[in-house]
Amino acid sequence: MSSMAISSPRLRGSKRSSLGKMKKPPVEATAWCYTGTKEDTNFSFAWTIENFGRKMDAYKNGECITSDTFKVEVEGEETAWKLECFPNGKQKTGEDTAGAVSVFLYPATGSAINRQFSFAIGFVNEECSRVMKGKGDHCFRDNQNGWGWLKLVTHQTLRFANDKLLPNDCLNILCVMKFRGSEVTTS
Repeated sequence: MSSMAISSPRLRGSKRSSLGKMKKPPVEATAWCYTGTKEDTNFSFAWTIENFGRKMDAYKNGECITSDTFKVEVEGEETAWKLECFPNGKQKTGEDTAGAVSVFLYPATGSAINRQFSFAIGFVNEECSRVMKGKGDHCFRDNQNGWGWLKLVTHQTLRFANDKLLPNDCLNILCVMKFRGSEVTTS
């Protein structure tokens, strides 16, 4: 197989990377493209639930409290999310979740579907320190099912542990999300 060189004007211009920086080819070339990565999107959402000690006793297994919808702009597109907290556990066949707190993240709009991200859910204690309990990577394929932890923390841990997770009988939930920047090729 033989190769053939085609003569044409040399590429002299530069291109903007996905981050807006000017990039130039490493050598003079007839044509050139550049693949870069957009910036990651980091977001955190805090949710305070008052009288949580009473809710742990009053709520039945499977009853939940839902946060307001929160919006996260990811690469110029608005996504929306919500949290659900089950003060006495989310019901699941074959699993006893009573006596634990379940917390789940749900996509609230179609623009949140099919986005790979990592997230962690935890609490803010009496000293305003983060006490993260669950973390993982996920990609929602529909908006019917949440993703989270059936037994994020037990009632006993909330009430008696040294973490002091119920300041003034308030549970302060913290959801931290990271969306990795996508790759973009320009030519």
